[in-house]
Order: sequence, then structure tokens, then C-alpha cells
Amino acid sequence: MAGSRKKQTLKDVARHAGVSISSVSRVLNNVKPVSEELRNQVFAAVKATGYTCKRPSPVYRGSVVILIPDSYNPYFLEIIRGMEDQALRYGFVINIVVVLENPDYKESLLRWLAKSSCEGVVLCSSSGGITDSDLVRLHETHGLPIVLVNRKAPSPQFPLIKIDFADAMYRAMKHLLDLGHRRIAYLGGPESSQSANEKRKGIERALSETGFMIRPEMYLFGLPTVEWGFHGACTLLDLPLERRPTAIIAFNDLTALGALHAIRFRKLHVPSDISVIGFDDIAMAAHANPPLTTIAPPKYEMGILAMQILNQIRENAPSQAGQFNLFDSPLVIRESTAPCREL
Repeated sequence: MAGSRKKQTLKDVARHAGVSISSVSRVLNNVKPVSEELRNQVFAAVKATGYTCKRPSPVYRGSVVILIPDSYNPYFLEIIRGMEDQALRYGFVINIVVVLENPDYKESLLRWLAKSSCEGVVLCSSSGGITDSDLVRLHETHGLPIVLVNRKAPSPQFPLIKIDFADAMYRAMKHLLDLGHRRIAYLGGPESSQSANEKRKGIERALSETGFMIRPEMYLFGLPTVEWGFHGACTLLDLPLERRPTAIIAFNDLTALGALHAIRFRKLHVPSDISVIGFDDIAMAAHANPPLTTIAPPKYEMGILAMQILNQIRENAPSQAGQFNLFDSPLVIRESTAPCREL
């Protein structure tokens, strides 16, 4: 009979595409990154089966302010992408604010936040000198919901999403030690940075287990940028041949990319002369020359979770107060590390 055709379901789409129902759901709901091949398979199956999924457009509910310390670092942009995708489902729009290292700017920003009608704030990392007392004042005096990403919480009432920096860097250092490297240098970030201090603890833990140590001249600290990585690595390469590092572990991928450039500039090769490890697994790390071994935090998923927690706070879910989410970050081994070959 006409009009008696069975209504198609997600299960029918999955069967036609030859994938799982959860894969179909991820594509249709844009929950997390998926391959272009999978996306094409699913949409082709949707078209072939005639499956329809009508959902009401989200109603605009307000804005959320995202505070980041650096707009040049792709690491933060990948977290923001997760926040954006989740905010869209909740009906939020996001405002991204780069917090400058300037006391006058910071005070103006805090006054603006206190008076704003935003639904909440997600603060990433140190973010321009905003202190614990600043956060407490915004939250307690002005009633502003705040979710922290990779920053120590000033009190248990602040939800926190965090990478286990110390454990991740411990595993990165163990990788170099297992490859036989002993003259290892650390191109660190700012010494005042919470994450820099935690990463250093991970390095020192790995070294203490083996009885080795990094000489003071092999510890260098600076800005987490490509430029600093280049100049810091050049300083290391100026050391006498017998003291030159056989491996460099970097604060982040940008620093590591600068180190790769410096090594090439000095007519040396990675990894046959010097191994290099980064941290963050930004998109360009896999396409570096050579592809960079690095720590891969689940950045997109962290962004999604931050927005989920903020939405639950707005919907008066008291269980979210003080929530602490510690993320593991796998070591991705690529072509920039190899067994030590003594200089």
C-alpha cells in the first residue's frame, strides 16, 4: 500500500553504511571529530534509506566567555572547537577573550565580567595573571559560574578539568631514557607557570628512578613559542660536543617545532643526531619535519566537557560543584625520536 513504507531508523542507516549505530550518531550529532570517509558513508546511507531526523533548532540562551592566554597557540583553539560545538547544542554563543599580561587590561576585563550578563566563564590555563582571589570574587560576589581548564582551583567549589601534566611528562622522559638517552635537555615554559612546574616534576620523577639527572645548563625556561624553542635549542647546540644533548624534551609542540628548525639550521638531523619530544599534539605536529613525537591530550573532548559542566551548573545541578576531571594523555610516538647514538 502507498504510504506504508517502514520509517527508517538509526539502525537501518548503520546497517546500510556498514558502521556502528554510535558512529552514525556521532556523525549526525557532530559530537566529536570523525573522518571524512565515515562522514560521507553515513550521509550517503541517510540519503539512500530516506532517514529523517528533525530536531528543533536550539533556542538562544545567552553567551559564555572563554578566557585564553594566547590566540597563536593551536592547542587552545582545539579546546575551543569542542566548546563551540557543545555550546551550539545548548543554544549558547561563545565570546573568546585573550587575556593580556597587563594589570590595567586585567582590571578592566574583571569589571566587564562582573557587570556582564553572560551565562558563565571558562578559564583556560593561567590566562593573563587572573588570580585566585579574582576568581573567588567573580564567583562569590557576582554569582558568575566558572569552569577551570588546566589551572589549579582556588577552592573545591570550582569545577576543574585538567591534564595530568606530571604523569604525561614522566612517560615522555621514560621514553627517551628507554631509548638510551642520558644527555637530555628540557626547553621549559615560564618558571611561574603551574603546568611548567608539574611537567618538571614528572621529568625529575623519571630521572630519580634511573639515578640520572639533568645538568643545570640543560634546563632552559622561556616563552612557550616557536621563537623561544629556536633560540633555546641554539643555546643548547652551542655547548661543546661532548656536553651537547642527544635529546630535547619541550614544554609544548610550538617550542619543539622551534627546536626542530634550530637543529636543521645547524646542519644536524632529527632523530639520528638529536631526538625531540613535544607536548600537546597540535595538528601540525604530525606534519612536522620529521613528524613529532608528542603527548596528545584529548583537547576537543575537554572543551565539550567544560561546556557540559557549565550547562549543568546553569541548570542547578549542585553535584557539579567541585567536580574534578583528570585526563590521561597518551604518548604518540612518531619519527622525531630514536635510540641514542652518542655524539
